[in-house]
Amino acid sequence: MKMKAIVWCAWYWTRMLPITKVIPKVMLPVWPKPVIQYVVEWLVWAWVTDITLIVSQWQTMLLEYFTNAHELIRHLRVVWKESEAVWLEELMDIASISFVFQHEPLWTAHMVWCAEKVMGDSPFFMVYGDTIYHPSIFTEMSASFAEEPILHVWWTEVSSEEISRMGAFDIDNGYVRWIVEKPAPWTEPSRIANMSPHLYTPSIFPYIHKTQVSARGELEVTDSLTMYAQDHRVKPFVYTHPIRDTWSLDSRLRAQDEMATRNFSFDMKA
Repeated sequence: MKMKAIVWCAWYWTRMLPITKVIPKVMLPVWPKPVIQYVVEWLVWAWVTDITLIVSQWQTMLLEYFTNAHELIRHLRVVWKESEAVWLEELMDIASISFVFQHEPLWTAHMVWCAEKVMGDSPFFMVYGDTIYHPSIFTEMSASFAEEPILHVWWTEVSSEEISRMGAFDIDNGYVRWIVEKPAPWTEPSRIANMSPHLYTPSIFPYIHKTQVSARGELEVTDSLTMYAQDHRVKPFVYTHPIRDTWSLDSRLRAQDEMATRNFSFDMKA
């Protein structure tokens, strides 16, 4: 079954100011290329080649990075830099990449809503553009979906302190019952954290449409999933390979160090 993907890159990333005032956080490099390129490459490695980047209207750098570079390629060949020219050609042809603008910072449910027409009737991954995933997460989740074609959400167990910054799952009889977003410390239903990626079917969209603005003033996909889980099964997908987020300066520096020293393994057989 053909999979698509939406990758959330939009809006302000205040934890990384001032550099993210002009450069989207997903375009900041982690040895030796921007984070968003790792995300796209690993999706393509999993045979997901129809990829939509959800961007803000000011993030023209992303559009430029994945589109036309013919003049630069010609220049590289004039100055005998053939390997660089070939690399750019491969980047331009890596996948069918489209762009959808999210015009307001209304968070994750709104982001999925923005991509509805592009996704059509295909199942699709929902991925964050500022996270370096192990590539096999997409192939393993796709294989699980082929066996049980329902919504999949990835989870991992974290500490009580960490869960207060995430969404916490309540799981009943092997399926998600609801999700509590950023629970107050020690009030969480579990320490099972809601993580990206998710794998959706088009059946999620009616619940996206019904999602109300949260107390934080956001349209949160966790609320959409909680409504959905009252009517349908949602499978919590267990995955043990590492990921590295780049949400903050500290986490980016850790990812940079691990990638540079090869301590973060991307063994395709793992």
